[in-house]
Amino acid sequence: TSSTYFYSRFPKKPPCNLILSRSIFFQLFCRHFCWRTKAIKTTTTLPHHTSHIRQSAALHPRKMNTQSNGSNAGNVNIPQLIIQTQGMDHNARKDATAKLQYLEQSHFAEFILELCRILGSANEATQIRQGAGLLLKNCVGGGRSEEYIARIKERWSSQTPQIRARLKTTILTVLALPDSNARNTAVNVVSNLAQVEGLAEWSTLVPTLLDKCVSKNTQLMHSCLKCIGQIAEDESTHIELQKDSPQILRCIALGMSNKDHSVQCEAMRCLLQIVDLIRPNLAVEEQRNIIFQMVCCGASIGPNIKLREHAFQCIARLIECYYALLQPYMQSIFQITKLTIEKGVETPQCGLDDVTKLAIEVWSTCAEIEYDIVCEHEEYEQQKALSAASSSSSSAIAPPERSNFGFVTKALQLLVPIYLKALLLQNEEIDEDEWTVRKAAACSLELFAGVAKENILSFVLKFVEQNINSPNWRQREAALGAFGYILDGPSPANLVNLTKEILSIILKLMADGHTQVRVTAVWAFGRICELIPDAVGDRNILQPLVAALGDCNSICTKACWCIASLTLYYGQQANTEATCIYADRNAFQLIQELLKRCNRSDVDGTVIIGTHEAMNNIVFYLPHESAAHKQMLASLLTELVNQLLAHAEKLQQSRNNGGGGGDENHMMKLAGVFSSVQVIIDKLGEGCLDSDMANKIMHCCCLLLQRDNDLVYEEALGCITFV
Repeated sequence: TSSTYFYSRFPKKPPCNLILSRSIFFQLFCRHFCWRTKAIKTTTTLPHHTSHIRQSAALHPRKMNTQSNGSNAGNVNIPQLIIQTQGMDHNARKDATAKLQYLEQSHFAEFILELCRILGSANEATQIRQGAGLLLKNCVGGGRSEEYIARIKERWSSQTPQIRARLKTTILTVLALPDSNARNTAVNVVSNLAQVEGLAEWSTLVPTLLDKCVSKNTQLMHSCLKCIGQIAEDESTHIELQKDSPQILRCIALGMSNKDHSVQCEAMRCLLQIVDLIRPNLAVEEQRNIIFQMVCCGASIGPNIKLREHAFQCIARLIECYYALLQPYMQSIFQITKLTIEKGVETPQCGLDDVTKLAIEVWSTCAEIEYDIVCEHEEYEQQKALSAASSSSSSAIAPPERSNFGFVTKALQLLVPIYLKALLLQNEEIDEDEWTVRKAAACSLELFAGVAKENILSFVLKFVEQNINSPNWRQREAALGAFGYILDGPSPANLVNLTKEILSIILKLMADGHTQVRVTAVWAFGRICELIPDAVGDRNILQPLVAALGDCNSICTKACWCIASLTLYYGQQANTEATCIYADRNAFQLIQELLKRCNRSDVDGTVIIGTHEAMNNIVFYLPHESAAHKQMLASLLTELVNQLLAHAEKLQQSRNNGGGGGDENHMMKLAGVFSSVQVIIDKLGEGCLDSDMANKIMHCCCLLLQRDNDLVYEEALGCITFV
């Protein structure tokens, strides 16, 4: 299929039939999702929320009577107790907390009902209502541990059916209150109770929520949709919820047709939570068409940003769960996602970063699914070939169930250029923890390479060629990144010559004047060392690597990764001693550079781990036939043991003086030295330790086994084993 498969079928703006009006949605959903269900009343008369609660004979509007079980506590003013728990007086706060705990344990039903009354009362102060909401949530599932849930279930099941029904009816009434905090609390309580009691037991809950959804009360519809979504988050409810999936979908359609943006968002979020449950509905073409039309409508450009975010999440989840059904809808999905990503990349200040990232995630998900399918087919072909070679029957080998529709390959021509443009959106400061549009595009580009293989090269190589020598640091950095992202896609044989051509530029840019360019250059070189080491070959790369070791921590860590990957490659060669790392004394000079970098005052944990991993790899793959190498290893072992002794004595003195056990970096250095000592002892073999050296190592091990640090403890025990 032509790479312009999508674009040729669609204009720049979404087609008019893609965005259905809300009224048409309402009609279509009512028509197609009610075919198996009983008619739901279109009007519901709700009792006034305060009158329902206040008519309870066991409650006073302000005081709760606790004498029914023989207690002499008398009438308790719960609002006053809540105020005291929020006050500054420690004794009053402690006393009030104890009284509230007593009421919860001894008068559970009355306590819950009173909290519901306080929560829904407009006459109570906001802080009192918030405190009542917190107490209410804690009473019916504030924790998620198995022990806590078991205790809640036991207490709930100990109530009589009449009391449980009364409590459930009361909390459901709060869903209609004007106060959003009260409604959200009620949603949490109801969803927790659904988990505690189970939908099989509370069989009327979902039908009740669905009945309330058709109310003209916007706030009630919002609460009910949110409640259904939260209930669906618990997988144990899925079997029961699936019975009502047609009615739930109808209520989602009603929510989408509502003019209130928050209700639309909650409807789409509810759909996201029940995607796993609607397989029977998606099996019906008419219903499937409407579901995909709805999510595409929600994702289209419009003022409701949260709705678009939830819609793109829905699309990604639908792709993940129902890839086989996507073919008729991917053209529309492509059109919407492309327009969204394009706008987010070209106008980065438009405030649509989250929407853009989620639109990119749609294609990342699609690429992951197609990569898995490609792997399944490759494995099947390999098994067939092995079966044919062994002359055994291949009939028992089942072919893969899924087919690859090639959506990613068809989208390359139009999406990859946008991704490459997104790589130019670097921030001035590097924040490795921030998930940006640029990082989302880079991740998706890498996934595309895994699926498209050689087909992606023409787009990326042109971008690299145009930008890698640019005077603009952003373009140089983006070109380096683009090249590194695709190295895990095409076959290494096809990349070796290309990589050899660009390698000299990458090594040069490892000394660039801009930090971000140096960081990406060293990372790109690390990708080459790991994935296409044949491109490095016998080239002498020690000078730029040693320079990178002396750079900032981020660059040093990546340089250590380069060394570890190269030693693995060189160790598998027949002429290991002729390679740049192992020729002459280069290996030991490199180890000294690593030790020197590890002992700098500005190191962090990643540098310490990286330097010792690189050093351990150098030692592990060192040609052991050389007497000179053995002598240098023995000398290195003595140096490391002396470092251990110095660190151990320093820690002991600190402990004797009442100080701490050393900071985290210091303990990681100890663990690193222990690990390197193990590798050297293993490399030298039996007889490499005299009694004095063994005693020194064991002294350090026994001393440091007393420290409360898991990493040091593990490495010290390992060192004892090698000794």
